[in-house]
Amino acid sequence: MTRWSLPTDRDGRWRTGQLVLVPLVRHTWQTVLAPLFVEGGIGVSYLHDPAPDASTRWNFHDTVAIGALVGPLQRYELSLRLVHQSNAGLRKPNPGMNSVQLRFALAF
Repeated sequence: MTRWSLPTDRDGRWRTGQLVLVPLVRHTWQTVLAPLFVEGGIGVSYLHDPAPDASTRWNFHDTVAIGALVGPLQRYELSLRLVHQSNAGLRKPNPGMNSVQLRFALAF
């Protein structure tokens, strides 16, 4: 679950909650310094209140990432993720949204 809060063209802010379900496929290989991985997946996203210029609550959510397992016992993940979400042109307008994310996570 993600919570968004962004300024709008009007006076005020756009706020919404987002629920994303993306099955990811990961390939990991061992290097001298740390295990590296690449992963990617396509899933769905639901926005509680779509952006003012968007036409759908449901969107496709694509993720591609590269990262490393670091720290003691490689229990932490550090990754750079590229994310794209849009309705794939099923309805107009389809502004889509791209983001770059730096992620630090505890690996189980």
